[in-house]
Amino acid sequence: MLNKSESIENLSKAMSEFQKNLKQPLKDANNPFFKSKYVPLENIYLSTQCGFASTEEGNVITEEDQWKKIALIKEIVEEVWGTEK
Repeated sequence: MLNKSESIENLSKAMSEFQKNLKQPLKDANNPFFKSKYVPLENIYLSTQCGFASTEEGNVITEEDQWKKIALIKEIVEEVWGTEK
């Protein structure tokens, strides 16, 4: 059994609940070059589903590495969508 800190356990539960409530984004933007619809950037979410242990036997990953992955996701989000002040 992997040891999990309470903060990671709470984070894992919160992320799981969030993902359960996500709806598929609408393709409501038009691409005039291909005469098709697409999902605009403001309707896209970034998921951290992969790379975190999902079961007791799951990935061997330290809490420190989990926080590094979260920091990377934050960095990507800020680069793609910017930051709100």
